[in-house]
Amino acid sequence: MGMIQISEIGLLYITFLGTAWALRRDHHVRIELIYQFLPAAWRTRMDVLGSLFGLTISIVLFAFGAMATWSHYLRGSFKPTLLEIHNWVILIVIPIGALPLALRYLIQLVHYLRGGRRDVQQY
Repeated sequence: MGMIQISEIGLLYITFLGTAWALRRDHHVRIELIYQFLPAAWRTRMDVLGSLFGLTISIVLFAFGAMATWSHYLRGSFKPTLLEIHNWVILIVIPIGALPLALRYLIQLVHYLRGGRRDVQQY
């Protein structure tokens, strides 16, 4: 009973708690087909652009996730399902996971701007 709800919440938690770890180990998805044919200077530009984009999205996820979590906490809302878990308990993983992801993207961005290579495991 409630296994579908637990699975859905587990997937959300696994996703947001694992993204910074995956980025740290360079396991994020990217299109290598185009990237491998670019000159080195363009690869660096693409790495910087990708890091900026990831940092921006992470900050947005953190901000909106924190606002949504706080709003649901104040209202005391919950999912009207078998388990009746409060929504803030489900949503709190979004800002918790987005903050280290933003920090990881910031570290990666600084690494690329200093002329570092794509070998992300070095930093």
